[in-house]
Amino acid sequence: LNLNIRLRFKFAFLSLIFIMGINNPTLNGIFKGILEDVIYSQSGFAIEGGGSSYRIYNDTAYNTLIVSKMSLAELAGVILQGLPKGLLYFLFSPFPVNVNNNLRLFAYPQMIFWYFTVTFAIFGFLKAILDRNAKILPAIYIFSFFTVLFSLVLGNEGIAARFRDMVSPFFYMLAGSALCNWFLPPTESQED
Repeated sequence: LNLNIRLRFKFAFLSLIFIMGINNPTLNGIFKGILEDVIYSQSGFAIEGGGSSYRIYNDTAYNTLIVSKMSLAELAGVILQGLPKGLLYFLFSPFPVNVNNNLRLFAYPQMIFWYFTVTFAIFGFLKAILDRNAKILPAIYIFSFFTVLFSLVLGNEGIAARFRDMVSPFFYMLAGSALCNWFLPPTESQED
């Protein structure tokens, strides 16, 4: 409980700094530089390209001259618009329609298992959030941060798959939690 209160305080403090940073030119420049670096990291994959590169932002984000002239709010808007597509690519690529060589064909059974794991992990994630389980919430905060970060900066399917392996244990734990809650009978301590 104490850790959860401290995390909320830190989140509120960081939010206050961000809001103050919009009006402060020094902090505005720092935040703008961080958001530009996020966009440049992802656009580096897409521009230098390869057969398995992908784009998550709109086309203007891949022009460095336009990005450098954007305000902090515009950069945040571009990143927030790209987040759903980034999460989709980070969690689920390569997609079934992109199985075009033997390596992807051999890896595809693992991807089908991963699709089910993510589906059940979402239920485990929601249950942990709704139950406010103090034991799992810090882990959820950490793995959510890294999942969002990787989703925003990666732009190559192979690299995304390797980085996905770094957060996959959390997905397996949450999926296992959801499945155990559904299929195992409650113990005496859970019935009270």
